[in-house]
Amino acid sequence: MKPKNKFLVSLGLILFFIGAMLGMLFFAGLTWPHLEANFYFGYSGGADTRMRLFCPHILTPKDSGVVTSAVTNKVDKPISPIIQTEISGPIMQTLRTRPSIDPGQTLNLKWDVNADDLAYGHLIMVEVYQYSTYKTPTATANCGTLFLFLPALTGQQIYLSALAASLIGMISGIFIWILGNGTLTGLEQERLWGMVVLAGIIVLGILLGTLGQWILGTLALALSVLMFVIQLSRRLAAS
Repeated sequence: MKPKNKFLVSLGLILFFIGAMLGMLFFAGLTWPHLEANFYFGYSGGADTRMRLFCPHILTPKDSGVVTSAVTNKVDKPISPIIQTEISGPIMQTLRTRPSIDPGQTLNLKWDVNADDLAYGHLIMVEVYQYSTYKTPTATANCGTLFLFLPALTGQQIYLSALAASLIGMISGIFIWILGNGTLTGLEQERLWGMVVLAGIIVLGILLGTLGQWILGTLALALSVLMFVIQLSRRLAAS
């Protein structure tokens, strides 16, 4: 069945694929620093548990970045664990502190990061290792931040702009494509389903990248690229 309005169909596809491409680039940029951090610091012998460690998603020269973590004393007397922190850079920094934490209390830790800590041109990576102490096991975590040389914007502005552009492109593209097609037949319904699935994978990838889940994020990226190529090639073959 011929589309009701070829212009709207073409416009919808253009908007959708631009939004999808922006979304894939966006969550790839969110996932890459966390993935790279696992290789940058090398194997440190492992740890019994994972720490809570949070890096900014994106930084620019306009930002002052802060990496945060928290250590909770879950035992019956004060503890003083050694906290070792490694921060990327031209020369990797190694910092050590030994705070005292009362029973039931949580100590919030902070480290400032900026362009001086860049590795590979665009990444800031941090790894924290908590040594064992009285009834408290070892713990570790690492994370990464994407640094972009865009001095006119902050990292949060870039994050929100990329998110909005991707979602608006994909959603408006699907909506305009449906309007252009009118009544959807079996083939158009199949194509619509493919667009919705691709958009869903990209949204999931953005969420995983935001949460620092680099393994699942990498899988989502590979799947989204495959889906993108399939959807685009089918449209080009049909034309």
